[in-house]
Amino acid sequence: MRAGGGSGTLASRIHNADYRTVLKDCGRPPRLPLSATAITILHAYTTCIAEHGYKLPTPNTSGNGPVFPAGTDRIRGYRTAAKSCISISDAALRTMYGAA
Repeated sequence: MRAGGGSGTLASRIHNADYRTVLKDCGRPPRLPLSATAITILHAYTTCIAEHGYKLPTPNTSGNGPVFPAGTDRIRGYRTAAKSCISISDAALRTMYGAA
């Protein structure tokens, strides 16, 4: 996934049940286990989202299951808040997928 080139929220861009789509979009699977930098950026993203009116749960950084709960990307309050956190979203994707 290219920074600024993807569409949708971070939750919709990293939570995808079809692994082949993730590989096609990103060119590689996420780097697991997530680095300390990726975890820090994900926590900064949840803080940013909260500052803009929506409380996300703590990101699941275990490497097992989705980072955010399924369906998060369909919640209007989340989508509205996510528009203000795009730079953090893109940083998280670059760190997790190694994409520029």
